[in-house]
Amino acid sequence: MDTNTKLPNFELDKSQRLWLNELYKLYKGSLTPDYKVLRVNLLKKVPLDFNPQNINRHLVDYKGERLTLLGINVVDPEAKILDKANNVIRYIREAVISDPTHTEFQISEIISSTKLEPFEIQVILDSINRFGSFWTGSSGSINTGGYRSVSFNHDDDNRIFDQYISFDGIEKLIHNYFQNEKREETAGNGHFPKPTQNLKTFDRIFRGDSSFGNQPNNESQKTSINFSPIFQSKIEHIDLSLCFVLMPFTQGWSNRVYRKLIKPMVESFGLQCLRADNLTGPIVIEDIWAKINQSAFIIADVTGRNPNVMYELGLVHTIGKPAILITQEIDKIPFDFTHLRHHPYADDIEGFEAFGEKLEELIYALYRENFPEFKLTKSPPLAQ
Repeated sequence: MDTNTKLPNFELDKSQRLWLNELYKLYKGSLTPDYKVLRVNLLKKVPLDFNPQNINRHLVDYKGERLTLLGINVVDPEAKILDKANNVIRYIREAVISDPTHTEFQISEIISSTKLEPFEIQVILDSINRFGSFWTGSSGSINTGGYRSVSFNHDDDNRIFDQYISFDGIEKLIHNYFQNEKREETAGNGHFPKPTQNLKTFDRIFRGDSSFGNQPNNESQKTSINFSPIFQSKIEHIDLSLCFVLMPFTQGWSNRVYRKLIKPMVESFGLQCLRADNLTGPIVIEDIWAKINQSAFIIADVTGRNPNVMYELGLVHTIGKPAILITQEIDKIPFDFTHLRHHPYADDIEGFEAFGEKLEELIYALYRENFPEFKLTKSPPLAQ
């Protein structure tokens, strides 16, 4: 390995290494990693108060149940998992070069070509997006490490296409990742995308500022918030032309509202409009988290108070992403949401026409307030 791409050293105590080894055994045995199983297997080997969440997050995540590329590299360097990751990425790279319009890749074909085990494919695909942008959607299969296929859609293909074309080894990407992380820590920026609203208050709370709330200085360690999100995707930039839509997919009205009302209006501004229903597979919420961060703004349809939509909207509010909330049931807004502005619409032709004008005004206003330098492709309504 080039000395310029030397990987970081990770310090582990005996219990942490035992946990990683036991987790690795489950992976190799094609067994589903489970916290309870791991605790029982290690009952007499690690202290009762052992907490796997204290293991370095670059080695294991999801509460200690998911092993990463670097985790396997530490536990079993002879497995050469980084070389195998290179083989997977280079397989897709060759497919992309052969056919630049190719954006979906079958995992069974990757396994056949690379001769990797399904669990190795799972770990590689779970991990590579934190070091770059390699795929945005997936479909699942229990026979191929949880994945049937991975894909990137046409709205993202230039950025991801360039990632494959310029790929020169996962080691360099990992090295750059840690170099950037070190610079961010030095600058005091942390790893979490900051919200665009209430920035100073948010920043002080999540840094555990002892002066916030008049906390005494000697209490700062006790009151500091240990902020460690489960999401690991590397968010490189915001696409100011991207609108991400949160809404249920199984309701009869959903596709109609999206295709007849939301998508045409958003695209009339020259913007991209994406919905999460093509993001399926074992880590779908990770994909949604990435899209929420990458988008300029969110449109969330809270009709029916769908649990998934509500969870995703909570992520939106946590990072302060601009959002337009719409609903067919203005009288059924949850109490905790009543202080937020909701825009009602009717699911019929007249309702679409009426709300289309309102949505147009809302998008103009959102860009005027949040992205005044961004040029939309059509002029504001005369009323404005």
